[in-house]
Amino acid sequence: MIKSKKTIILISLFILLTVINISAKSRKNDEKRFQLGVGFTASSASVFNFVQSMNMALDKTKGYKGITGDGTDENLTTAAKQSLITGNILGAMQIGFQMRMLAHVFFSELDIIAEPMTNISSGHCDLIGMFDVGIRCPKWIMPYIAVGVNGTFGLYPYNIKTVEGWRDLTNKNRYVNDCLKISFGAHAKVGLDVKFKRFSVGFYCLYLVKDVLNEWTEDLPNYYKELEFVTDNKDTYGTLCFVASQFRLGASICWYAF
Repeated sequence: MIKSKKTIILISLFILLTVINISAKSRKNDEKRFQLGVGFTASSASVFNFVQSMNMALDKTKGYKGITGDGTDENLTTAAKQSLITGNILGAMQIGFQMRMLAHVFFSELDIIAEPMTNISSGHCDLIGMFDVGIRCPKWIMPYIAVGVNGTFGLYPYNIKTVEGWRDLTNKNRYVNDCLKISFGAHAKVGLDVKFKRFSVGFYCLYLVKDVLNEWTEDLPNYYKELEFVTDNKDTYGTLCFVASQFRLGASICWYAF
């Protein structure tokens, strides 16, 4: 009788340990578990910037000037123009460091991003901090959507009023000095990642407004409506330019600590 009780106890303990072990293993591979990761992001130049660069390549009638050693203008060679276009596209990319938190269906990211040159017309560089929260599908194919806030530290080569003449220059604009500006904005991101146990890689679409106090007023849309190449239907085409100036495509890779 005593041996039977010992046998039953041992069998029960074995079954319990087996269940716990199986549960622990499945938990490690469960995409609903809490995960913390770090990685890198890279996004394209804005769609508007890309279109501007392509116009430079395709426009055969418009001269693009360079400066010679004696200070006179001369038309750029084809090779110089190609270098200018390539440099503009690469310089306007956003490269950043990313920290990501996943918990069940919840999704959160903190990004620190450098943008060496925002676009052709301004040429200023930005350092951007972004924080967003959203929801995801906790599977190996992980679509997600997130919204958040961002802050931009902008350094300009010349006086801000000269570089960005569209600003209304009222109290809505807060400048540290003539060449330095700090602004606050909002963004939305839609992405799709391939998710493994320890890392993920994916692509995303980003709509980024760097300055909600100014870019959501009529000043910036009106600026795009008055551009030289906006000739027909200025309201519609100018609005498309405005939206395209804030839209980017990007990719990210992230490694998870646990």
